[in-house]
Amino acid sequence: MATQKELYELVHSLDKNEKKHVSLLINALGGKGRERYGYVFEAINKQKEYNEAKLKLKLARGINGMNLSEANSYVYDFICKAVISYLPGQILGYSNQLKFIEFLINKKLLDSGHKQLQKLIPELESAGSHSQLLRAYELQEFVTIQHPGINADYSFRSRFFEKRLTAIKNQLQNVEILQLQYRFHKAAKEVGQPRTKAQLKPFEELWEHPLLNHPLDKIERSSIVPYLLMKISLAAALYKPEAYQIAVDAVKFIQTNFKEKSFENREANLLNTLLTLMITLPEINYNELQWATKRMRAIKKSNQHPVIWQQREAKIIMAELSYYLKRKQYKKGTAYFEQIIKPEVKDTWTGSLVNYAVPWMGARLYFLDRNPDKALDCLLMIQAQEKTMSPNVFIDYKFLSLMCHYKQQNHSLVISTADSLYKRLRKTEKLYAPEKAMLSFVKSSGTIEKMRHNMRRLYDTFRVLKKDPFNSSFFLYSDYIEWLKMELEK
Repeated sequence: MATQKELYELVHSLDKNEKKHVSLLINALGGKGRERYGYVFEAINKQKEYNEAKLKLKLARGINGMNLSEANSYVYDFICKAVISYLPGQILGYSNQLKFIEFLINKKLLDSGHKQLQKLIPELESAGSHSQLLRAYELQEFVTIQHPGINADYSFRSRFFEKRLTAIKNQLQNVEILQLQYRFHKAAKEVGQPRTKAQLKPFEELWEHPLLNHPLDKIERSSIVPYLLMKISLAAALYKPEAYQIAVDAVKFIQTNFKEKSFENREANLLNTLLTLMITLPEINYNELQWATKRMRAIKKSNQHPVIWQQREAKIIMAELSYYLKRKQYKKGTAYFEQIIKPEVKDTWTGSLVNYAVPWMGARLYFLDRNPDKALDCLLMIQAQEKTMSPNVFIDYKFLSLMCHYKQQNHSLVISTADSLYKRLRKTEKLYAPEKAMLSFVKSSGTIEKMRHNMRRLYDTFRVLKKDPFNSSFFLYSDYIEWLKMELEK
């Protein structure tokens, strides 16, 4: 039995066209049903914020002949059925086509059902929906059993069972890939970026799975991109030097073998991962950067989705800023940054979940260009997002803030920033060698003089740790060595 709140949430989840469709169906009712349903629907739709007491009182006044609980359930059930039957633009989606075919079969209109299935099944095979395709084959079996002519066509039945068996095998492979994805994400959530040999174990077990050694032409087409994404992510988690090349090869494989427009968004997911790995490289190949960003933006033109594409635009900008950082072209990098934070450009990437990474990279460029004041301006842009930053990013961000205040001789801010960073490090569950070195540094650097004295030891420690594959991930999105070196070379 639906509650009043559930009914309220259902009504307010409907878009303008769905509400219009429900209203039309209510008006088509006769007698008291139309009056009651119409009153409930209108009363709930008008209440912009849920207030149980007020709504209960209002509904009780306008409903006669049934109690409020019954009205909630009946109207809820009516709206659900109305919305399910609603077909915007009069175009039947695959789910509704399957329902329509089932209706034809139930009415013994087997010729029509068979005809519809023969049109729909090739579309579903191309679309890559395993569950819908298997449902279509299930309906085809019902038709074949009941239709004498089709039942007697052994050639058709032979082809049908071969295709159905292939579809089942494809679904089985897809489920196996989804299970591997789940295991990877579970390990990533529990372990994070592996920092010890023991933490590598769950990723190594996945890497050895027989399915990951399959040739790509043996992977079902609708599963190929999730399969490639997982293989790339696993290679990166295991610090395999070929991880980036696996991503490049994956994109080129999709571009060569899957020309359909439906694959463009999936290709963009691979490009997004490729750009993420590109940012972590010691050097970025300019031609490969141009190839990846040009292709990503070309796909964007043909398939817009604001939230997703703002995130991908942010990733493109991050890769381009990273190129300037790695090439030590700081002035060019800051000039580019100043272009992309202009209001007319900023709107293309600020909706991204990683939007704080762009000003963060701008801060790094300004600081390395010996402009700590501008670097602080960039850091202030993302100050409000401190709570949403990952622990690693927060440490990088706070340390650069500390360096900026040190450069500007802001004594009180050096003390407060060092204290803030110290408290965050103390709260961190797992401290590895770089974090421990950082903790020791900030603990003993409460003043500018003490910071200056301790920098050489931190610099020497970081240089050694950066060469260790298990600790190298700590330095992926920062420039600790360069920041400290600038001060030590004075």
